[in-house]
Amino acid sequence: DESLVSKERPQDLLNIKELPRTGKRGAPQAFPHILYQMLERESQDIIHWCQDGRAFVIDDVTSFITKTLVKYFRHSRYASFQRQLNLYGFRKNDAGHFEHKYFLQNQPDLLIKVQRAPQAKTQKESAKQAKMFPTATNTTAHESIPTQGDDKTLHPTKSKRRLEENTNSTQLTENIKSSPKKKRRK
Repeated sequence: DESLVSKERPQDLLNIKELPRTGKRGAPQAFPHILYQMLERESQDIIHWCQDGRAFVIDDVTSFITKTLVKYFRHSRYASFQRQLNLYGFRKNDAGHFEHKYFLQNQPDLLIKVQRAPQAKTQKESAKQAKMFPTATNTTAHESIPTQGDDKTLHPTKSKRRLEENTNSTQLTENIKSSPKKKRRK
């Protein structure tokens, strides 16, 4: 009988208004709470706490994606779930289990300390900071910063050969621009 089955999804049982809010728009930080509920309610064959209660493991990724993720979130993409784990500071330990220093079994009161990392700066803010504090990661090939006590230059994305090619092509372009133009005959 369908009337006996609750149409509420597990995350709907959370009181969203009581969750911590961060960011410019004050979005509720529901992910750690939903994850905690998932670990408490779902089959131990799919996802469960480790014995010490300091980490959790997903034993059956296929079932987790097809049965569990869609029940708790609006998607069934494992990559999106992993991204959320990363954004909230979860890390994989040597055994391949996910852990966070404040995400502990039988301690739901610590969940308010599991917070999403602040969002990256806007492009405008990043550009302004790059002009004020140049570093090897925010310079172009033409304005690379030399290393201390070394004549070589640093560049985050280009190999030495590509850097030399770019420098040579820039010099060639500048020479062409500065050379006198020949008048074309009609």
